[in-house]
Amino acid sequence: MGQNSDVKLVEGVGIGSTEDEVQKWFAGFRSEPHKYEDSPAKYLTAPNAASGDPAVRFEIGKDRKVKLIHVGMMPELGYAEGCS
Repeated sequence: MGQNSDVKLVEGVGIGSTEDEVQKWFAGFRSEPHKYEDSPAKYLTAPNAASGDPAVRFEIGKDRKVKLIHVGMMPELGYAEGCS
């Protein structure tokens, strides 16, 4: 989901949701440093992503809010520049 999207997941999480809201619903997601922004920006990635199954990755900005939501399979899910 892009930065201008008002779509929300069934849990109510979408662009602009707080990191705490994401953690409430997706507590098992692993945290990784953001590739281009300083902390506290980060990625929160589904634990099943490494298996090659479809997975979700939240991009959290410095304001601790969801900037983007990525859905896909590794390794493309982990590409910071996109996969096009």
